Amino acid sequence: MLTAYCLDGGDLVLTHYRMLENQPHMRARSGPEDEIAFECEGGGNLPACRAQHMHRGRLRFADDATIRTTWTMFDAGEAVEEVTLVLERDPDQGLPPYR
Repeated sequence: MLTAYCLDGGDLVLTHYRMLENQPHMRARSGPEDEIAFECEGGGNLPACRAQHMHRGRLRFADDATIRTTWTMFDAGEAVEEVTLVLERDPDQGLPPYR
């Protein structure tokens, strides 16, 4: 899995690459200050949003060293699976905080 983030005008967007051989394009939506929520707007090899694909993504900045990512898979227009991954910085690396 690979997710590429970039700006489209003033909007934060992403393309999510997975083994499903489609590439959902998502745009950030307004939300809480410590969270970025994305919603699918179509994508490559995704002729209809009814095909199985990653439809939602959410990044939550839990603290200065932790990001929780949650991804929601859709199939036939319905949410069928949700996966949460936790990204934590190694405090011994001396890196700046996420926020």
